[in-house]
Amino acid sequence: MDEEDWFFDSFKRYNELQMFDFPRNVVDIDLTSTKNLCVALEEDSSHKNEILIFQLPSALQPKSNSGFTKLERHLSFDHGYFTESPLVQMKCTSHQDNLIISERNGVALFDLTSEDSDIIRKVSSIPGEVECALISVHPLKPNVVLCDGKIGHRSVVDYESMNVIFRLEDSLRESMIPMFISTDIVSFGMTSSGCVISHDIRDGKQTSTLDVKGFSSTSNHWIFSSTFECCSEPTNANFLYALTDDGLLMLFDWRNTSEPAQCVIFSSGTKTSDYSSRQMCVCPSNPYHLALSGFDKNVHVCEIRDGQVIPVFTHDGHAYCHDEYESNVRSICSKWLNFISSNTLVSCASNASLQCWQYKIS
Repeated sequence: MDEEDWFFDSFKRYNELQMFDFPRNVVDIDLTSTKNLCVALEEDSSHKNEILIFQLPSALQPKSNSGFTKLERHLSFDHGYFTESPLVQMKCTSHQDNLIISERNGVALFDLTSEDSDIIRKVSSIPGEVECALISVHPLKPNVVLCDGKIGHRSVVDYESMNVIFRLEDSLRESMIPMFISTDIVSFGMTSSGCVISHDIRDGKQTSTLDVKGFSSTSNHWIFSSTFECCSEPTNANFLYALTDDGLLMLFDWRNTSEPAQCVIFSSGTKTSDYSSRQMCVCPSNPYHLALSGFDKNVHVCEIRDGQVIPVFTHDGHAYCHDEYESNVRSICSKWLNFISSNTLVSCASNASLQCWQYKIS
């Protein structure tokens, strides 16, 4: 399909579609507690990342949808920040209007409420003695988990008091994805061995071990996602998703992990060896709806139901946002804008594009 045909076809498929370009690729997206858009750009020549806070496009504001809009040229800028060293990860907090940024040389808490400056204010460094930390933020408590996948050190910190709740120093020496599974349980998903180790955040004691590899012995790489961290009612959503390098997607109910509650195969139709680029994003209002990116140029919205992957919508706009069709584009990540509607998302791709879109529900 050429650009003109895609453009006219998009009127049938989208309620809203906003396209934006940046000077460098957007590598991470999150939403602030005040529903502003927080984006991180890839490193510049000085090995620093730019963090930018924008207001969402007016056409996508709640109760302001006024029909299809193809292109809104500018995002309204609020605040910004340049990291001191390369970015590892960033997470907005739900407790207050704060942002936690993990850089190569440490983790820090930032205040997003400053009205007299366009620079995000650093509040304090977060203790934990963890470098290049992957992070996860508790949706109900002022807790953040820091995880150093190089040497296995892990910490859970209260970012209001800056007290370390517990610290683990067992040398697992494997890349780990930290995530809160329930109110008092934090888990660490091992991306190479497929093992998920859980601890009680109140005392640090290990509570369980889930061997995901036992259900997929041929897989060599896993990514994980917890529905507790993103659902609108997190106390009622205790699911764990595990996605393997060969497309096996498993959903575990944390109340009974003896076997997957759902076990399906997802295929985008495009083969890739870059498994580390794959991302899962769970819909806050429906833990059975996923947005999958990093497989190809598209963002795939699907539903897991009755042992099947049900395609809901395929967002293919990133390849068509410039003058010519770009076949080598790869989607990077996506985020549900569920406070607007359950069919509204924002996504970014490897051609420095960011798009806000609301697909039509048939």
